[in-house]
Amino acid sequence: MNTLLFGIPRVETEFRPVEFEDIDEICSLFSSYPTPSCDYSLTGLMMWRDYYDYHIAILDDTLFIRGLDPVTGLLIYYMPTGPMDPDLIMDTVRDDAGQRNAAIVGYSPEWLDIPQSVDIPSCAIRMPQWDDYCYDIRRFTHFEGRKMEKKRNHLNFFRNHYPDAKISPITTEDFPDICIFAQSFGRMHDDCTQFSYENAHCIDMLPALGRNNLFGITVRIGGELIGFAYGEVIGDMFFAHVEKGNIEYRGIYQMLASAMAQEAALRGARYVNREDDAGDESLRRSKESYHPVMMVRKFLLPL
Repeated sequence: MNTLLFGIPRVETEFRPVEFEDIDEICSLFSSYPTPSCDYSLTGLMMWRDYYDYHIAILDDTLFIRGLDPVTGLLIYYMPTGPMDPDLIMDTVRDDAGQRNAAIVGYSPEWLDIPQSVDIPSCAIRMPQWDDYCYDIRRFTHFEGRKMEKKRNHLNFFRNHYPDAKISPITTEDFPDICIFAQSFGRMHDDCTQFSYENAHCIDMLPALGRNNLFGITVRIGGELIGFAYGEVIGDMFFAHVEKGNIEYRGIYQMLASAMAQEAALRGARYVNREDDAGDESLRRSKESYHPVMMVRKFLLPL
């Protein structure tokens, strides 16, 4: 819809709910303007579209993402990705937000290629619990080096004790077993609302596997599913979205991470983004134990 502002035609941004029919168009924009942040990945957007009521708008080949925080009621916008002038981007977002309580979330100096020494806007609120952990992908393919000795020991234990383990790409024939596995996994880890949601909705992305560099694997022993994982490659970054394994099999998580990293490297990835720790101390220690080479810092910008 066109309106007039001081006699100048202006196009209103019309947001619509995110649907699976939008996948190819969204992936095209993400691939054309890749960022190191997991906020700009297909799985991150699609898996959480109901939780955050995500809506999108595409204006001048620039993708706008709007959501609603279910806890605070804050209207949230991600920094749009595309060629649009930054000043026009901010005007467009502010115009859509109007008088509503709103903010830009996931604002990242790394995404904007701003050096550590450069000051960010004074109104920005630091959100360290949403920082992404990024690693050199070579650290995950075989867990080489002294720093990764413990991880390598777990991986070697799995390989030596379960030589019959079969690693295969996820196919539609795996979907029923994965759904059952995810349900069982969720019953053991249902103490967090966001985790419960992620576990319940991780199966939503299964039909999209095989499209737009989104891929996954299963690990089976004697036909029994003991783990699965999937992620996507955008630019030179591999986003490791989902890893779920039966911890009765020591080294299952190292096996999943290694196998996925090897496949991602073949697809051109140089780094692994293993997302944030959501402020969970045990998760923070786990992610730090893999020795990240970069943290994608996140800020919130009130509008």
